[in-house]
Amino acid sequence: MALLPMPRTAQAGITALTRAMSRAMSRAVPRALALAALLGATPGAQAAPAGSQLTCHAASDGSAAASGLDWSSATTLQAALGSGACSSIRLKQGIYRPTAGTDRSASFAINAPVHLLGGYTGNSTAPEERATDPRLTVLSGDIDGNDNNRTGGITPAATDIQGGNSFNVVVIGGRGNSSSGGPYTRDNTRLDTLTITAGQSGGTSYHGAGLYCNGAGAGSACSPTLLNVVFSGNKAESNAGQGGALYNLSDNAGTASPLIRQSSFSGNSAAMGGAIYSEGWGNGANAMEIRQSLFAGNSASADAGALYHLVHDTANALRIEDVTFTGNRAGRHGGALYYRTEGSTFTGSSLVRFTTFVGNQAGTSQADGAGHALYNDAAWPTGYANPVALVSSILWNATGTTGPEIYNKDGNNPLVSLDYSILRTVSTAGLPPGAIDIDDRGTNLFDQDPLLASLHNNGGATPSLLPAAGSPAVDAVPSYYCNGLIDQRGQVRPQGAGCDMGAVELQGAAALIVQVSTPGGSVTAGDLPVPLDGGIVQCTQPSGGGTPAQCNANYPSGAQTLVTLTATPAPAYRFAGWGNDCSGNATSCTVTMDRARNVLAMFVPDTTYTGSGPGGAVTLALDSPSGGCVLDGAPAFTAATGSLPAGHRYPWGQASFQAMYCMPGEKLGVTLTLPEAIPANARLFKYLDQQWVPWPIDSLQGRTLRFSVTDNNGSATATATGDSNPAPGAISDPVLLAVPLAGPAGPTATPVPGLGLPALALLGLLTAAGAALSRRERSSRKIGAGTSPRTPRSSS
Repeated sequence: MALLPMPRTAQAGITALTRAMSRAMSRAVPRALALAALLGATPGAQAAPAGSQLTCHAASDGSAAASGLDWSSATTLQAALGSGACSSIRLKQGIYRPTAGTDRSASFAINAPVHLLGGYTGNSTAPEERATDPRLTVLSGDIDGNDNNRTGGITPAATDIQGGNSFNVVVIGGRGNSSSGGPYTRDNTRLDTLTITAGQSGGTSYHGAGLYCNGAGAGSACSPTLLNVVFSGNKAESNAGQGGALYNLSDNAGTASPLIRQSSFSGNSAAMGGAIYSEGWGNGANAMEIRQSLFAGNSASADAGALYHLVHDTANALRIEDVTFTGNRAGRHGGALYYRTEGSTFTGSSLVRFTTFVGNQAGTSQADGAGHALYNDAAWPTGYANPVALVSSILWNATGTTGPEIYNKDGNNPLVSLDYSILRTVSTAGLPPGAIDIDDRGTNLFDQDPLLASLHNNGGATPSLLPAAGSPAVDAVPSYYCNGLIDQRGQVRPQGAGCDMGAVELQGAAALIVQVSTPGGSVTAGDLPVPLDGGIVQCTQPSGGGTPAQCNANYPSGAQTLVTLTATPAPAYRFAGWGNDCSGNATSCTVTMDRARNVLAMFVPDTTYTGSGPGGAVTLALDSPSGGCVLDGAPAFTAATGSLPAGHRYPWGQASFQAMYCMPGEKLGVTLTLPEAIPANARLFKYLDQQWVPWPIDSLQGRTLRFSVTDNNGSATATATGDSNPAPGAISDPVLLAVPLAGPAGPTATPVPGLGLPALALLGLLTAAGAALSRRERSSRKIGAGTSPRTPRSSS
């Protein structure tokens, strides 16, 4: 941040001023002094006192010299983190990189407890408005900006990384043998609603390309809350690289017990722990907790495609609940999870509950393909029975997959306990004794396909695998095991007679009915969530009108199932608003499918239409004194052809429109806006009584021309009113805008030998003119398109 000169006499007041700013940030404080107090950047000035409770504002295009006190003075993220004065940093949506240069060791260093909150719009009308999509606020290690396949600044997979990216995108507590600036607890340190992507560890830092969480050292802790965070396309390189997305370290009596909720890990890679490598050594504590999250498509060249958990003489209590592991790969062991314990003085055990392991892969052969879901490498001290308890979970792979879901490294390993779960089994042929043994509690289902759908957004913060209604996992867990719990999406358990195995609790179906009032538009539901059956895709009413169109779809019932409907008006119509379970006139509406919903979309004819004519875009607008006249369909802007008034050119062609619902005898104003200025000598013609006749122009200014017509209610002539339709309340009005030629001209022209090019071009305009206006019959209340001058309508 900028260094602001400050007199030495001002230094004594800095501490008091900073405290005052945290309470009210009085507008009377001179801005230069406030900035210096906030940042503590002035040479010789005091830094902000410890425990400051300032809320700072940062933007990807912020200024390091700005105070960060509000969005109008947003600072940079690096400056806000470096100040040490911000207890909370609000991030405007955007892409943030640790450096604008090429220094790969640069990172977003968190050296004091802070809440880092993404998703803010930062605009003046709703400055504190905040989106829940973590992909709108991106912390990227792609400092050279050349990764492949990026969308919104997010690198989707580690294989898309190009060039040299940041070693670590975010570092908490510094790198090395001891943590600094903490302790960082679940309460005082939080990363919320943001994406960490494109880290590429290497050089002097091999671990934690996305986030390096350092809890090493007595009294130290790296135990932040990670809420609604996406880790995408991070890579821990080299044979020693650990934790592509997150490296979690507790050592020398330190603590590393982060809480991860509603977060996703996808496309990350490492040698070990493609997504997470979590280790605890030397009498520390490692009690990482992961809930309502997704691990998909992560990979490790060696072990643990998704999560490697190692504890050595450390208090251990890994907990995984309502989590989906799918499509993760390991070159050797533990397609999803590798669990390892060492030493003799550690305590505690781990619980994996209501979790789904599907389609994970370990190794490529029977010998190496050990533990597609879980590889158990636990050396357990005397007195402890099970290193890991798997409860109410699904461990499954496609039929015919070789290798077991659970594998014990040594036959005498303490066994994993399994209770109320589904497990795919394999033959023991060729496997060491005890390699696939489990502590079966007698409540499990073996080799019964859980009938899971593919990965979709079924509500909640992360995509999930929804069981079919006939799945053996549904209602298979007694309700007393789960009363009051929630699933991966936040849906309350149970929804039926019992709870469902795995990460997702299947709800009953809730019907969504959409009705469209007129043929003037359509309604479509978003691609996600996917309906159980049916669909709302371009739901519209047939052109014949009548009963409102109705479209139906059934969605999983629940407060987490949010369906967004979008209304799209047809040409010459506008969207008038929603009815029933939607309201307002915004073109999008989101309904919560916690019960059956009925939505009405209303479209009405418009009074304004913009279309393309021979000379460019043309806008036609009606001005109805009664307020009733509206367009009946889209006007037509076509080239002028046929028998046209002589001595004119027709650069904008002719226009036909129909108006309906006018008051009988009403005088209607019509405004035409053309793509270029209209000459002052322009003339207007109307096709009346089978011929083009001059028609008065009310006003002409710039590109805009206005004229009037009167509804022919049957008691007057078309020539008098300008209305070709004698039906009361309906107006049919073909018009032709002409510009007189500079000299005399007839209906045709013959080139004269010896004329120059300009004269020949002028004469050529006459031969290029010509068009007939077509009209079609309308009902007693409205008339069809205008009739061609060559084929007059008998009723005109």
